Amino acid sequence: MTIMREAGDFWVCRNPRDYTVYRNGSTHAVADSTFDRTPDGLSLAIARCDYLAKRYERRTGNGPCHSCGSMDCSVQGRGELTCNKCGVTLAVYD
Repeated sequence: MTIMREAGDFWVCRNPRDYTVYRNGSTHAVADSTFDRTPDGLSLAIARCDYLAKRYERRTGNGPCHSCGSMDCSVQGRGELTCNKCGVTLAVYD
C-alpha cells in the first residue's frame, strides 16, 4: 500500500491490484471508489480524489473563499456558502 495522492480528507492508495480513493474518518478510512491499476486508472483516481476534496470544501466551508481567499466562510442554509469577510455568496448544489 502506497499513498499516491492526498487532498484534504481524501487520498489515493496504490494496492496490489487497483487504485482506491479513501476518505478519512474519525477512526478509520472508508473506500469511495476503485480504479484499475493502469496509468489511466491512476489518473482517474487522482481526478476523483481532487473532485471529492473540492466538493467537500465547498459544502462545509472548510476552504478559502473563491473571491478573496479568506478562510472565514460559513454555510448559510441549504445550498449557500457565504464569505464573512467579503460577503460573496456561492450557491452549492448537490
